[in-house]
Amino acid sequence: FDEWLNVLQSLALPFALIPTLKLAQSHAIMTGDFATGTRWRAFGWVAAAAIIALNIYLLLPLVLELAARGILAACLAYASFGLYLFFVGVLVLDDVY
Repeated sequence: FDEWLNVLQSLALPFALIPTLKLAQSHAIMTGDFATGTRWRAFGWVAAAAIIALNIYLLLPLVLELAARGILAACLAYASFGLYLFFVGVLVLDDVY
């Protein structure tokens, strides 16, 4: 049970981290000297990319294990993982453009 809780928490972390980074670097929201500087902004995005990459690295064996158990579980796992990647990509692209 504890392993699944850790997996869910690691998957939820980018959904909190990316909006926090976006809010902290916005000069419209964080007026004056409160917005993050270039170094902290770069560090935050590198950390977020590392967390997302680790999630992909750690989730892939789980998805492959579910695929070995049955086709329905594999389809659901692949669809969930695809939605996760899509949502994280939308958040990141929204920040870039």
